[in-house]
Order: sequence, then C-alpha cells, then structure tokens
Amino acid sequence: MKIAVLEDRPKDAALLKDMTKRYFSTLSVEVELEVSHTVEEFLRHFKPGECSIAFIDCFLDAEHEDYALVAEQTTGVDVARQIRAHDASCHIIFITTSRDFAVESYEVRADNYLVKPISYERLAQALDSLRLPEITPQLVRIGKHLEFDANDLVWTRSAGHYLELHFLRSEPKRVRMSFTCLQQALADRKQFHSPARGYLVNLNFVTKISQGEFVLREGSRVPISRRSMTQARTAWASWRALAHTSPPSLQEGS
Repeated sequence: MKIAVLEDRPKDAALLKDMTKRYFSTLSVEVELEVSHTVEEFLRHFKPGECSIAFIDCFLDAEHEDYALVAEQTTGVDVARQIRAHDASCHIIFITTSRDFAVESYEVRADNYLVKPISYERLAQALDSLRLPEITPQLVRIGKHLEFDANDLVWTRSAGHYLELHFLRSEPKRVRMSFTCLQQALADRKQFHSPARGYLVNLNFVTKISQGEFVLREGSRVPISRRSMTQARTAWASWRALAHTSPPSLQEGS
C-alpha cells in the first residue's frame, strides 16, 4: 500500500511516518510512505490511482527554504482539490494546527481532520475508520463455536482443557479446545509464536523482551521458557524486519 505525506515540518513528518508504520505493522500490512516537504515535491511524486491515503498539512510554512518554488502560497486544501480533480478514490486526511479548514475539507471529501499534536490513538482511530481492504478483519473459524479476527488476537494460553484468548478490541474468551487445535488453525499466520508450552503470542503487539517475558503493548506479559529464549528473540526480530519497522530493542534482563 502506498501512502503520500505532505508535511513541511520534518519533525512532524517523521513522527507521522513512524506512527503510521507502527499502525500498519500491527496489521501485518506492508506500506510505502512517500514524504514531501513542499507542494511542488508532493505534486511531482503523486500519481493518480497509485496512493491509497494522502496525509496533507493544511498550513504550509511560507518561510520554508523551498517554498519559493511555488508561485503562490498554496494551502493543503488547494492540493487536495488538485488530487480530487484526477483521483476520486484516494483517502485524504488533513493534519493541521487549526480547525479553520473544516468546511473546505468537506468540499474535497476528506475522510478525516487531525489537529496537532496528533496522538497515536487518534491516528489509529482515523485509519480504522477508512475500512481499507488491506485492513479488513482476518476471520478465523475453528469448529462451530469459535470465530475471531486474527488481527485482534493478542495472546492466548492453555488452561487444562480450555483456552483463554485475549483480544485488543473485544472481551477475553474462554473456550473448551486444545492448544494444538488453535496452533494448527493459525499455522499459516507467521505473526503468531509460541514462547512457552501452552502460550501463543501475536508478535505485532510485542514491545520488548524483559526478564524472560514478552512485554505487550497493552501491558500484558507472556512468559518465555529458558530454552526457547533464542527462538523467541529470533522470531520477534525476524517479524519486525518483515513488517519494515525499526529494529526492535531486545532488553532481556532490563
């Protein structure tokens, strides 16, 4: 999936890029982000039909060193109008420090309007609302009584004849099922790893390894058996590399 970003402030652009890649990595979706700091640069790279999403800063700094390349001061809404003249399907999300362009955003059929400073949670909500084909639920059905979204499953553990499944957006489930049955159902989904007997974790949600455990984004901890530590490190590092995120921080013992 290709995403275009028009943001004249490099620090804001870098932060937006990192948060966007983090969001899509949790969904196992590969993205290519094209960041531009000027209108001219953005329009030179933007090709109708190629981008799924365009993040556009409404206010562009007239004092930017390359701004003289643009004949007249151009707002992000002006850029969005040019996009809409040639591309009706690209999702447009405005980013700005003011709500002054709210009315104009409707004119160009913008999908959302994010006011700085943008939090990861707010960005994730905006991207969730797009209903992109690439992030539609990956339904897993096991037998007649268990159905769930693989993207939403954070971790699970076996408890006797039962499985406890913990989700990001829904309540935990406790079902009568063998651990082997769940493993087989998820065998082709490489983001799942078993770090200890009876445990399965979604590597998308791991933030670090600490004191013999996977530490997960929502605060949970999943144990790693001593003899599985090397495999756990390798599995997580490999998955992060595959998801095109920055190298993980392996903090065993911290």
